[in-house]
Amino acid sequence: MSRRAAIVASVALFAVSACASLPCGAAPGPAPLGRADAPPAPVADTLILLDRWLDNLVAMRHVPGMAAVVLRGPDVLWRREAGFADLDARRPVTPETRFFAGSVTKLVTTVAVLQLRDAGALDLDAKVARYLPDLALAGGDGATITVRELLTHRSGLRREGADPYWMTYSFPDWPTLATELAAAPLDAPPGTRTEYSNVGMAVLGQVVAAVSGQAFADYVAEHVLAPLGMDHSTVRADAAARATVATAYSREKRHLHGARRVREHGDPQALGPAFGLITTADDLARFARFLASAAPDGARVLAATSLAEMRAPQGALPVWTEARGLGFELEKVKGHLRASHNGWFSGHRAELALVPDLGLAVVILANADDAPVREVAHRVLDDLIDAYALASAAAAPATVDEAAALAPLVGLYGAGWLPERDVVLLSDGLWQYTPATATSLPVRQGLARLLPMGGDTFHVGSPDGQVLRFVRGEDGRGQRILLQDGAVWLDRRPEASR
Repeated sequence: MSRRAAIVASVALFAVSACASLPCGAAPGPAPLGRADAPPAPVADTLILLDRWLDNLVAMRHVPGMAAVVLRGPDVLWRREAGFADLDARRPVTPETRFFAGSVTKLVTTVAVLQLRDAGALDLDAKVARYLPDLALAGGDGATITVRELLTHRSGLRREGADPYWMTYSFPDWPTLATELAAAPLDAPPGTRTEYSNVGMAVLGQVVAAVSGQAFADYVAEHVLAPLGMDHSTVRADAAARATVATAYSREKRHLHGARRVREHGDPQALGPAFGLITTADDLARFARFLASAAPDGARVLAATSLAEMRAPQGALPVWTEARGLGFELEKVKGHLRASHNGWFSGHRAELALVPDLGLAVVILANADDAPVREVAHRVLDDLIDAYALASAAAAPATVDEAAALAPLVGLYGAGWLPERDVVLLSDGLWQYTPATATSLPVRQGLARLLPMGGDTFHVGSPDGQVLRFVRGEDGRGQRILLQDGAVWLDRRPEASR
């Protein structure tokens, strides 16, 4: 039996062994993304506000396009697409829009390494030289570097290769990069300092290829992406794959309203294991569900104990607030562990973040260098943590009849010189909402309660305390808001203006 056949058989045997704890059946396909059950009222209210908040943030910050998915357990709790995959063509972002995920790829590479470890083909604490005997890292000074040190960015390898590929977008193949790594000195002795390293991940990709007998992209496609149902994803970012991604944008100027310009991107080649993943919001959500140990069939890809190992601090102090796991960056937030990774590649940004003990996962993808994906993901998770904490003390929701009477008043109202008022129906009645664009503020910032005074007249529960009255059209929908006894008014905006 060839080495490749033996490794594939070992990985397959590991997948079959998972059937001891799973109802496997005959060759089942990956579990689809379903819709989560209706959440508690404070959570449902937060999701309504997130719709408005994300749309407003994308519009006000001039982000070309963004896609977001939040999971609770195995199912979709919230999703939103805003903006455009291509500005000139006015092609909207959809769940099928493909983006580069940048360094989120490192989580895929970590899964491949751990999968081979679990199959008995690789030892995390073995020296890399065992698997790549012809690679002389740092002229031999890197001979003691272990697989684990590459995974945790403590190998001593520098961040990038010697080639100026970030200036030219002409990335090296493996023989070129290996030559550069042999000539370049270490930045620190192995195991002594944490220094983020893209070239370290490139070396890991070669370890996966050497151990499995398959090209890295082929191994990942067969043993990670396909079993998870990530059918629109690849780590082979060749010209054909790159032609399918959303148009990437940067800014001509540094200020917020600087004109957008299209960014070109090249094939990451040897650096594909560091930042070469092309994916969609739905596919990345499937991956996040798996990493959170919430995928029904996830044990076929990696054991639950190995997933937990990825989310555990590696060499952390007894008391810690930030640490590094295997692939993940770890933080303690509001009493919960948050495991995340950010990604960037040539005008595309990505974020994948988990709060495992609450079963929450969020993925964000965008096609702009300056898109605040990390801040958005963390804002969403922070607000949902608060919302679930409030769920047990929620106020009584509006009755079905009350909600039905108020729903036609929901909409965006404005006038030429007045701030727009976004009227939203939450679990306890109508509110007016002016979404903030600062990701440092909770999404509830900018809410004011509309306190009923009878009929369609309301008192605004904010310091100015205005009284307003809705005027309905023939269809019963709100058409206008009257202020100051009708001396000032705001008209309903068309739905397309959002």
